[in-house]
Amino acid sequence: MHKAKTHKGTLKRITISARRKLRRRSSYAGHLMSGKPGTRRQRLRKAKNITGGTRKNMLKKLGLKTAWPYPPAKSACAEKGA
Repeated sequence: MHKAKTHKGTLKRITISARRKLRRRSSYAGHLMSGKPGTRRQRLRKAKNITGGTRKNMLKKLGLKTAWPYPPAKSACAEKGA
């Protein structure tokens, strides 16, 4: 079987945090902003999280394993306070 290649377009558009959270930029925020209200422009400036099935597909395109827990599971000793 051939070696899986990273999808370079996806890699350029998203960022991966240390805990494997995927972040993307908002759409409709590139230009023609003068006709949009200020509150909407503020909202569009913020990055969005990629979750669910879309996140699973993105991880597959990037060649990362999807078995990583999201969000990270709490350990048993953290719940007991030890």
